[in-house]
Amino acid sequence: MNLYCKYSMVVIFVIFSLLTNSQVDTSMFIRYTPEFRFTEGIYLNFEQVKNNNPVLKERLETTADYNSLDFFVKVIEEKKIVYYDDRALKQEIETDKIWGYCRLGALFIRYNDDFNRIPIVGSIAHFVSEYALRYNNRYYDPYNSSRDPFYYDPYHGASSTQEMREYIIEFSTGNVMDFDRNSLKIILMKDTSLYDEFNNLSKRKQKKMLFYYLRKFNERNPLLIPKE
Repeated sequence: MNLYCKYSMVVIFVIFSLLTNSQVDTSMFIRYTPEFRFTEGIYLNFEQVKNNNPVLKERLETTADYNSLDFFVKVIEEKKIVYYDDRALKQEIETDKIWGYCRLGALFIRYNDDFNRIPIVGSIAHFVSEYALRYNNRYYDPYNSSRDPFYYDPYHGASSTQEMREYIIEFSTGNVMDFDRNSLKIILMKDTSLYDEFNNLSKRKQKKMLFYYLRKFNERNPLLIPKE
């Protein structure tokens, strides 16, 4: 065997090894299905969500009744979450800094200053949250000689109104985005054929078929959860 052949075999072996090691060991994971129930507890960050490894109920220090069905609802009403870490050391974190929690197998994410249930979980998760639109009260004054005839009312201050908005979570990164065709396109790029199919639709059809392609992506790219 000449030197060139030996060198080629070494290169092929290295490439094969890299490809093999980069693949996910599926034996360590289970495929998410609607019947799956996440572990109950407080999820401090999204990494704990991906690993299904929250701070368990028994590691929380709280005045809430541990046997109550509303246990986690009561816990998140407190300003701080007090818990014991893996080394049995007492820790605390402000409630508005945690990612969310799980109750009865369902995930709740803290977003827009509230905890919102995530009804659709997959490689692309979907939830709805109430968004506060804030604006200043400005009134037209016909007697105002300034360049700006509109003026701000200091007695009424700023006003706000609430509207429901849809969001998606890219489960590989934890990124939260508005549920629109542009955000969905970014995720669909990971599935070339599905992205091309979606991209060839008119903008009007893309808007109408957002949920269809969300579900189709989840079917073709199943979410894998680490085994306990």
